[in-house]
Amino acid sequence: GKGEGSAARATLDAEARAAGVADRVAWHGHPPPDVRLGLYRRAAALVVGAHSAAQPQTVAEAQLCATPVVALDMDGAADLVRHEHTGALVPAGDPGALAAALDDLLAHPDRAAALGQAARMHALGTFAPESAARRYAMLYRSILADTTAH
Repeated sequence: GKGEGSAARATLDAEARAAGVADRVAWHGHPPPDVRLGLYRRAAALVVGAHSAAQPQTVAEAQLCATPVVALDMDGAADLVRHEHTGALVPAGDPGALAAALDDLLAHPDRAAALGQAARMHALGTFAPESAARRYAMLYRSILADTTAH
């Protein structure tokens, strides 16, 4: 993992120092859900820089907290983030595009807030239990209609 004491954490610390941003970076490891939600709410954006098994949950949590998401356009990210509607998708392997997307959000907080609100609405419509139940009910009805029609 990337928590306290890991080799990846040491590498990230060194990269932050080399970039001159170590004093502005806080590492949180794997916080519990209540802490994560507070972090999302205070964040200018969630950056999804690589695929992980937790990516869909992480994106959904951030979106439900009205946090815009900037993600690499790979591994199904477009299924989670609507470019220029709920956040930004940037080409994988293009750190300049990632930096530009973040700079844009930081330079335009009203736009970032609007993207965050749109992200929240998208997440509520996509991930909320009521939305999922409604989609399953529609699926079941269509299956039943197909079986009774034959």
